[in-house]
Formats: sequence, structure tokens, C-alpha cells
Amino acid sequence: MPDSSPNVAKPFHLGHFRATVTGNFIRNINEAFHHRVVAINYLGDWGTQFDLLASAFKRYGSWDKLNVNPMRHLHEIYVLVNQENAPPVNSMISTAQSSRDPDQMAWWARVREITIAHLTQTYSRMNIRFTAFEYESDYVEGAKQLVDRLLAAGLATYDR
Repeated sequence: MPDSSPNVAKPFHLGHFRATVTGNFIRNINEAFHHRVVAINYLGDWGTQFDLLASAFKRYGSWDKLNVNPMRHLHEIYVLVNQENAPPVNSMISTAQSSRDPDQMAWWARVREITIAHLTQTYSRMNIRFTAFEYESDYVEGAKQLVDRLLAAGLATYDR
């Protein structure tokens, strides 16, 4: 059963709270009736938001601020880049994610680590437990292979 499902590098907010509390309630009820429950927290850690965040960090980011208050700093620069009304960035991370550029992947891993630490602390205060954390990035390669098979079989087309 899915719970919470926030995006990496974004603060936990009311929308996450509602889903998290509802999911935890359902989990508790099912466990009270001795049902086996697998509570998965699926984190969005791949794609466009990282393109934007990487672009924002390159322009506005500070390693010092990131080390002092990481979630606040990530949120501040994310808001700044979104206020620019610039076209979506398809640069650093998309390229790095597909090519596995070591520097960009290290930055991505650091942002993910920061977010998981923040969320773990938040969930602990709320007495929320998960069986597992899963990540959007875990499914990228499989999704690409599925799309390729669907395209090759003529069951899907690109919408340009």
C-alpha cells in the first residue's frame, strides 16, 4: 500500500501529511486484524525537478547554506528557479542521469540523502513506519525498456 510519496528536495507539506496519515491509519487497521501489510514510501527522485534544481543550484546554490540548513536552501533555490518562468531545463541532470556522469550523480545522491534524512525525522515525530522506501529512479531503466518494446511492437507512438 502506498504512503506519503513526496518528491525529493521538496519539503513535506499538507498534501503529503493527509496521504501519510491516511495510509498509516489503513496500515494500523489492517495490522490490528493481523493482515500482512507492506507500507512503501515511493519517492520521486528523478527527472524534471532535478533538472530545475540542478540549474537553480548552479546559479543560486551555496554549499555552505546546503550544509547548514539543507532543506530550506533547496526549497529556496527551487522557488527562485520556478519564479523565472523560463522554459524547462533539459540539461544537466537528464543528461547526467542517462550518462551516469559521476559529479552530477554524486550531487543527485547528496540531495536524495538530505531529503531522506529530513523525511525520516518527520516520520519519526509522527510515529509513521514504512516497510520500505522505493525510488522513481529504481524504475527508469525498466520503463525505458518497456517503452522501447511498445514502440517496436507498434503499440505506442511518440506524441510530438
